[in-house]
Amino acid sequence: MDWVLRCQLACKSAVAMVLAYGVAMWMGWDRPIWAAFTVIVIGQVTVGLAINKGALRVGGTLLGIVVGFVVIGLFAQERWLFILALATHLAFCTYMMGGRHGPYFWFVAGLSAPVVAWDGAAAGAAAFDVGALRAQQTVLGVLAVSLVAALLWPRSTGVELTRAVREAAALHTELFRLYAERFCGGAQDCDLTARRLASLAAEGRAASLIEAAETDTYRVWEVHTAWFAYRRHFQDYWDSLGRWRQSFDDAASFDVRALLPALDAFLEEIAGRLETIEALHRGDRPTRTAADVQLVIDEAAAASLSHFDRTVLEAARVRLAHVEQTTRGMLEAVRAIYGLAPAPRSAPRDGPWLDFVIAPDPGRLNAAVRHFITAWLVSLTYLLIPDTPGGTALVITVCFLGIPLAVYPQVRMSKLISAALVGSIAAGVVYVALMPSLVTFHQLAIVLFLATFVAFAWKPYDSQFLPRTIGLAFFLIALDIENYQAYSAERFADNMLMFVAFFALLGIGRLVPCRTAPAAQIDWLLARYRGSANFLLRSLHWPDGHPPTIWHRAWRRRHLQELATIPQQLRQWQELLPPAKLPAENAAKFADFVHALGDFGFGLVDLVDARSRPQSTVFLHELGGEMRSYQVELQRALRGLTLADVRGVRIEGARSIADTRRLEDSLEALLQGPRASEIDAEHRVRLYRLLGVYREVVASVAELLKRATVVDWRRLREARF
Repeated sequence: MDWVLRCQLACKSAVAMVLAYGVAMWMGWDRPIWAAFTVIVIGQVTVGLAINKGALRVGGTLLGIVVGFVVIGLFAQERWLFILALATHLAFCTYMMGGRHGPYFWFVAGLSAPVVAWDGAAAGAAAFDVGALRAQQTVLGVLAVSLVAALLWPRSTGVELTRAVREAAALHTELFRLYAERFCGGAQDCDLTARRLASLAAEGRAASLIEAAETDTYRVWEVHTAWFAYRRHFQDYWDSLGRWRQSFDDAASFDVRALLPALDAFLEEIAGRLETIEALHRGDRPTRTAADVQLVIDEAAAASLSHFDRTVLEAARVRLAHVEQTTRGMLEAVRAIYGLAPAPRSAPRDGPWLDFVIAPDPGRLNAAVRHFITAWLVSLTYLLIPDTPGGTALVITVCFLGIPLAVYPQVRMSKLISAALVGSIAAGVVYVALMPSLVTFHQLAIVLFLATFVAFAWKPYDSQFLPRTIGLAFFLIALDIENYQAYSAERFADNMLMFVAFFALLGIGRLVPCRTAPAAQIDWLLARYRGSANFLLRSLHWPDGHPPTIWHRAWRRRHLQELATIPQQLRQWQELLPPAKLPAENAAKFADFVHALGDFGFGLVDLVDARSRPQSTVFLHELGGEMRSYQVELQRALRGLTLADVRGVRIEGARSIADTRRLEDSLEALLQGPRASEIDAEHRVRLYRLLGVYREVVASVAELLKRATVVDWRRLREARF
């Protein structure tokens, strides 16, 4: 973000802050700081982002108010049930905030309930007035931000979206051509990992703008189902690309162009589709549509391959066919976006809601438990310690900012404490030197404008949301601006003590149910990854003809999601490790290990999909035992992937896993034996694909263990203070 854009964002947020305070004080409303908090949290660059976030805030506030009223109505005279109900609501909202659908809505729903419940309980019969005041102040803040965003340097999210998708499409095309060249034996010196991460980051930026663009750009809203379809097809395409990447090393020993005669035309067709998508995003109107292409193995050329080598070729062919299918869907969706094809029908969301109950996400559940305990801690502190600093404000502030801190434990407390200190010191200077001499709102407006402008110009990025919010929030809380202003050194000191108690309670909460230290989190993530891999390996042998239960299907979806997301979380925690625990040399080795972990995950996901297809009973009878023995060896090999095992893993184990001669000999004996005729062509293709993926999973585990042996696990596990 350049300085011009940063200054524009800071200026718009500052004007919205002054407008919110001005209207609230002109109308004689209490708690104008609630409208100010809305401005702090919403502040966005584009109109669509501001309106979209504002709508979520209003909806979440209304839900939180209703929950607060229910808690007061049911448990006003039962303090323990009162705390239990609020803590449970906060834990639920914390869990939901960690998901992909409406995280900000659940954040606001979580913070609004304790505001209404605690302040309403203290107000007695005026509890409804507290809820109504909370709603009107929230709406005021939303209107202030939206009005300023629309009138002052308005920026359409649709323009930002067009620029983002154009950049992403160019990177996708470039990455696919590099993958195609590597598959055919070239591009050996190119860093595909860096290109892949850049492509994924660009797509992430574009995806984050789509929902907001639907709000302020009619042409985006008009084809929102096509945008949704494109995002769904792209996710499938990206997963298919990752699986295809697993075939590169094994396919390098073959002449793939001879074995797949139509390969060049097939790859060129896919690249042409991606280039067409790029051209459409540039504003061109190419007439190209997806042509029907097939990738068929040349049986004469493949006759020289062993059956075991044939499995690799078949696995690569199936993966390429899936890439072709997903790019077809992507192209049709983009053509629908620009009016060149009918809009696709809206597809259902992925994963049934019952997964929430049957197979909860461990990371999100951990965050919910952490905030549940934190809510109990602050509630007991308020109830059991007389004259608690801040009173109910301490409880509300901890419940408010504890939610994002529980969901995003990567945030360093030191940064938040620094921001709070800056805000508190600035508030102290203003409170003592300026506030007593301010006699008109115009003078106060200058102070509010400058404070907000500096905060947003200093911390403009979304990644700096928490430090910016805490710094500015503590500044406003310490000033305690009301219509009937009173100045008290005792009140100011009480607010300062509240800040100390605030960080003390949050610091204690971050220690449960597991520590948020980077090394401890890495150990926990590796243990989760290993558990998910073991579950999926065991699930490979569910009997054909007896589909798994709803319970097992839900857990399988959960563990597949774990394999897909944990490597990225490991990269995030790696960046937070101090140099003493992870020197530069060890950091590079650990990054290679995480990359190998991601490759193994792609392979295992593909293996689960291949095994879900019905297989020949002859194959299951003859080779089922051999594959089960490999499964046991794989599970045994994964036991060392944890910091708790300081011995690490043995390189001999990697060599043992990589030795697939037993499986190769068994396959040759089966397909050249008397029962080979009992396996028809369709089941033989499925058999080739399954064993090809199995072979690559075994190879990826061997590579993973080799990467693990060179990481200095003992140093990562050392306790340092």
